[in-house]
Amino acid sequence: MVHADVTIFAPDETSRVTVRLVVDTGSTLTWVHKDVLAQLGIRPRETRASLPIDVRREPLMRPVADALVECEGLQGVVGVVFADPGDHQVLGVTALERLGLSVDPQSGTLTKEAAFLALATV
Repeated sequence: MVHADVTIFAPDETSRVTVRLVVDTGSTLTWVHKDVLAQLGIRPRETRASLPIDVRREPLMRPVADALVECEGLQGVVGVVFADPGDHQVLGVTALERLGLSVDPQSGTLTKEAAFLALATV
């Protein structure tokens, strides 16, 4: 398992909290305990469904928002899920892509990408 220290900023950037998250390339969004997000003054924008990877068939309904985060010295605004107690806290694939990070399976660490992928014009 790969873990990452991720700093989440309040909307006005006056406070921040650093959390240790499991890196999960199978999770679209980043999941952080709702108490941490509330402490920072981050408010839900909508409620979305997520399909758990276990045997449950019913989607999990959780509030989501956007938050400024920093990981490996890189900052970006990413989608965050207000995780309930018992939910895992994870750094999802859209955050990795937004920040320009990838998982190095050999070393079990995150590495900075040299550039973002793009469809070049001709």
